Amino acid sequence: MPNTTTFAVVAGSGEFPFDMLRYECCYPLDCTDAKQLEEDKFDYRFVIVARDGGEFHLERWKSFTWRVVGHSKDKTAIELLKVSCIQELNEKKKEAADAK
Repeated sequence: MPNTTTFAVVAGSGEFPFDMLRYECCYPLDCTDAKQLEEDKFDYRFVIVARDGGEFHLERWKSFTWRVVGHSKDKTAIELLKVSCIQELNEKKKEAADAK
């Protein structure tokens, strides 16, 4: 049976749009991602969510000021995307701090 799970990296700051979990019938990938839903509300963060079947509603995520950075059925590719996004954000923060 083919894998029907689709994974996505969603990004944003502020309160996580918990209603999107219900609307998308999706869930955090693991405990680390679940913990990030409530933590660091003022920091920009990246969370992996998964859903069984179907595609993510990109415009609806945007309406909550969060965005889908990328989505795929390849879990490893999404995990690597999240790491890459975090590294890029950290580099930008370092550059901003160095510029001060």
